[in-house]
Amino acid sequence: MEGCKEITHGQLFAGIGGFGLAAERAGIRNVWANEIDPFCCNVLRKNFPDIKVYEEDIKEIGKETTPSVDIISGGFPCQPFSQAGKRKGEDDERYLWGEMLRIIRELQPTYVIGENVAGLLSMENGETLKRILSDLENEGYHNEVFSIPACAIGAWHKRDRLWIISYTDNTRDRTPEYGNDRNGEETVKGRSEQSQREL
Repeated sequence: MEGCKEITHGQLFAGIGGFGLAAERAGIRNVWANEIDPFCCNVLRKNFPDIKVYEEDIKEIGKETTPSVDIISGGFPCQPFSQAGKRKGEDDERYLWGEMLRIIRELQPTYVIGENVAGLLSMENGETLKRILSDLENEGYHNEVFSIPACAIGAWHKRDRLWIISYTDNTRDRTPEYGNDRNGEETVKGRSEQSQREL
């Protein structure tokens, strides 16, 4: 639809690009990805040749180097919360939620998608998750939290994952834009709550 704004996406802790693939299939344009692991970055460059890959520590990127996007996603490191580890939380050197929050604050996306292990729910009797949600609320986001097992989408194992979906008030201003993904399937971009009711 002519005149409608394209939805753009940036990935933090990108791995090999799971969030990017989901965005592409939804008709959302991937703009950049940040990942520190060289092998993963090579996979990203191969599968997403049109995006900028920041192969460096998340602490080295920000508004001076990274363009703003509509959606920022990130599976911030789970080791501080995982029941398979020592669960040191914020005392773990791999605790990088603060860096993801910094980039959210600097780039001010309309949407934020966070993913982590289900152990985050029980960390400090839920206080760690409350602080993360409070951080986002202080930046002007509304939050919704879901626990979705892998078997819910057809996998043969449970593997519960925690999803944090955050959005600002101006999501209501989005208008639908129709496009096609790489397989020619029709997609809808920027669908607001109102347009969902209308379709």
